[in-house]
Amino acid sequence: MIYYIVYKTTNKINNKIYIGFHKTKDLNDSYLGSGTLLLKAIEKYGKENFSRKILKIFDTKEEAEKYEQELVNKEFTLREDTYNVVIGGNVRIAYGKNNGFYKKTHTNETKKKISEKNLNNKSSPRYPITNGIILFNSYDELVNHLNISGNIRHKILLLCGGESEYYFVDTEKQNQAKEYYNNWKERKKRHSELLAELAKKRFTNYVWSAERNKKLSESLKGKKRKQEHIDKINKNPEKIRKTAEKHRGMKRSEESKLKMSLAKKGKPASNLGKRLVVNLEGKRVQYDKDKPLPDGWRLVIRKWAIDNNGNKKLFDTHFELPEGWTWKY
Repeated sequence: MIYYIVYKTTNKINNKIYIGFHKTKDLNDSYLGSGTLLLKAIEKYGKENFSRKILKIFDTKEEAEKYEQELVNKEFTLREDTYNVVIGGNVRIAYGKNNGFYKKTHTNETKKKISEKNLNNKSSPRYPITNGIILFNSYDELVNHLNISGNIRHKILLLCGGESEYYFVDTEKQNQAKEYYNNWKERKKRHSELLAELAKKRFTNYVWSAERNKKLSESLKGKKRKQEHIDKINKNPEKIRKTAEKHRGMKRSEESKLKMSLAKKGKPASNLGKRLVVNLEGKRVQYDKDKPLPDGWRLVIRKWAIDNNGNKKLFDTHFELPEGWTWKY
């Protein structure tokens, strides 16, 4: 279990104290603190001359830091009997003699340089974002609306520069977001291509051993698919028919053809030495060319057909052509 404690370390010789925050799994550990003056005092007097007392134990870091800040305030750090030089909590400010710049001033030359540097500086503008209906005046408003977390700037630029409904009202900022999105997309594409190329070099012409295939087969025996996977399988004949109709006549892009061609290079054809036949159940299977066909099986003979839009496709001559299609030859 992790504890968040606020403790007080006391010098047994001069009674000077140090208050701090500590995260630990052991409430009886020997941690005394890490303050600069405290560490120097421990080195001078010896660790055995210091004692630690736990003031409070908290469940969260935030609660402990808040309590530490209440105790180690400005007045406390200015006391002569403490080793604390900055106020507690997650704010680190040193006051009075504890501040390294105490009673010091900048030279006129330094002041001039600072003035010239800040002369043309302007506060960061707020870039409103909209989806055409709601106007968000700042990143924070959009973040709260969409519950965005993590790298907020990156996600908002991708959101506005991509294909979402959100965009910057300022045209110049919107163009910057689009450029950011396009660069990110290009980097992601190159990364994906690199991984594909590495995988190709690794597995091209690689043949799994018979022993490995046997082990894999045995490990899968008797295992049932999860219901979630089974539910995803399309078993509706009407839906299958509609999907087939939707894709009938569609052509693959040149990019897809090239990828398929590269993927098959160096690999033997899956139908090498086979012929396409239909068994007694009406299913198409690849059958060895050197073996005679079983009784009732038949060869699949296909011919080119063309539809009313000029699309071409191979059809089994054993069946009638769908409506709108005619044999080309």
